[in-house]
Amino acid sequence: MATLKMQITTRKIIWGVLGFLVLILGVTFALNYKLFAYTYQKVTNFEECQKAGGPILDGPPKNCFFNNKVYLEKPLPAPATPANTADTTYTSNWKSYKNAKYGFEISYPESWTLKENFSNAEGYFITNNQSTLAILPRGEFDYGLPLSNPIVKNSQIANKQVTSRQWDLKNDSSIFLYQFTDVIPNWIICKQDLKNCNRIDVQANSKENLNILLKILSTFKFTPTP
Repeated sequence: MATLKMQITTRKIIWGVLGFLVLILGVTFALNYKLFAYTYQKVTNFEECQKAGGPILDGPPKNCFFNNKVYLEKPLPAPATPANTADTTYTSNWKSYKNAKYGFEISYPESWTLKENFSNAEGYFITNNQSTLAILPRGEFDYGLPLSNPIVKNSQIANKQVTSRQWDLKNDSSIFLYQFTDVIPNWIICKQDLKNCNRIDVQANSKENLNILLKILSTFKFTPTP
């Protein structure tokens, strides 16, 4: 009788150990599968990164981190601005400038001047000595930007996608940075962090000059390159 009880007890122990091992294996498999599924999820943009559970860092723009990569949130498209629609009646008597190397043309008032600067890189500056619009196909000509967070938008200039950043400063001054995210022949390509990037700068010292600069920008368009 004692031998039978011992056999039953031994079987219970064996089944208990086997059950525990099966439980451990099941948990291990589930954790590894979850880790595998997380690691190899297909993530190509901010929305997919957010759905995959990647940590979010507030912006603007917001950043999502996943598998050692950073994905930027794309702001909602901005409504049409003066930079997208030119008033030909207002600009009909303006001067025109064409650049074959970088494939663009732009118009500006007779009282303003266009200067070319090649000290660091090729830059084209339309100015009235108080406010300036700079066209910088290869970037460079960097300067200190305000410490405050800019207003970030996605829009279009000359049918090309741009990311714009806007700072409204004291005394009605303002700075606009437009960086093309589409590939443009001979223009430096913008990376995701928008550093070392092509851009158009608008620096205005008054609302009146800002309106003129935006009107000038509205005449900008791309032309075929050689």
